[in-house]
Amino acid sequence: MKEESKVHLYHNVVSPYRLPLFEALASEYDLKVFFAKEEESGRKWNTDIENDFDYEFLNSVDIGPISITYTAILAMIKDRPNIHIHTETHQTLFSILCSVIYTKIFAGKIILWTEWINTRYSDSNYSHSGFKYLRSKLGDILFAIVRPIIYSNSDVLIAYSEKNKEFLLNKGVDENKIIVGRQVMPEECLKQADAGLEESHVIEGSDTIFLYLGYLVPRKGVETMIKAWKKADLQDARLVIAGDGPCKDIVKVASEEEESVNWLGYVSEEAKSELYKTADVFVFPTHHDPWGLVVNEAVYHRTPVITTTAAGSAQLVRGLDAGAIIEPGKENELSAEMIRMTDHEYRSQKMPDEEDGRYATSVHSGIKVFRRAIERCNR
Repeated sequence: MKEESKVHLYHNVVSPYRLPLFEALASEYDLKVFFAKEEESGRKWNTDIENDFDYEFLNSVDIGPISITYTAILAMIKDRPNIHIHTETHQTLFSILCSVIYTKIFAGKIILWTEWINTRYSDSNYSHSGFKYLRSKLGDILFAIVRPIIYSNSDVLIAYSEKNKEFLLNKGVDENKIIVGRQVMPEECLKQADAGLEESHVIEGSDTIFLYLGYLVPRKGVETMIKAWKKADLQDARLVIAGDGPCKDIVKVASEEEESVNWLGYVSEEAKSELYKTADVFVFPTHHDPWGLVVNEAVYHRTPVITTTAAGSAQLVRGLDAGAIIEPGKENELSAEMIRMTDHEYRSQKMPDEEDGRYATSVHSGIKVFRRAIERCNR
């Protein structure tokens, strides 16, 4: 039986890994999900919604990075939700402000679902330049102005990592309003490969295979990783890089100069599964990542991880003892850890098991934080 709470959940875009969470929540609550956009620029996601939950795309007008979702307030007046859940993004900022106004007039509770973190690289966390850079910067400035209003009017804040909690506390949020959760990558989103990669020959014939898989942008630490790899000068080891993006030229040059570096470009979801299963170590050398779901994927495939303190998902690696955590941008530290990971006994100690994989992918576990937040609002 569903809870009586009528819940509106406002999300920025259709993210495939979030849909199973929404479906699970909809099985317990009278839930409707509102999306500001169908897709996000630069993401090659399948945005078809086949999950069983009620949803709607809001009409909007973009002003810089902000989406003015002008139909959000109409949906609130029509449905009269008593709980409003919002992700804290540029695209949902307007709908958050609508909820602040609505709950002041008609009552209701606001749950803010946030992922923001502070790192040494926060101010340079942009992969574009020129006008697009200014748009992103404008969005952050606007957030800085309205954030005190949003935080003070939110009844519960879901921090999606310990680093996010630190960010909220530094912004003056009452610790009693914060509930810490974590990201999960639903198992159903991790498609198993039906056939091997055509490029599989490039990841054979080495004792230790290191894998990087993700968007090739400066904040992901790709250049640091390549420098560390050259410094490690490992024998009978290979670095496989899968992904595309602005830093692809750096990766391409490295693959041409170093026989032990292979760049595969963008790969499909099925190919990703095959790569994880082939890899001995997953490398996620990010300079700034609110979470980093590739770490969940690696844990699911029982692959030890090297990541940094700048990743929210470092708490997953730390909690499961599933790899190593270093400081971001430190090529000497990364190089030393790569060398350590070539030792089979050490690597075996850091290998995640099946239970760890379930922990990283459990939708049931992932929605617990929402249950707690809704229960608190209903007190």
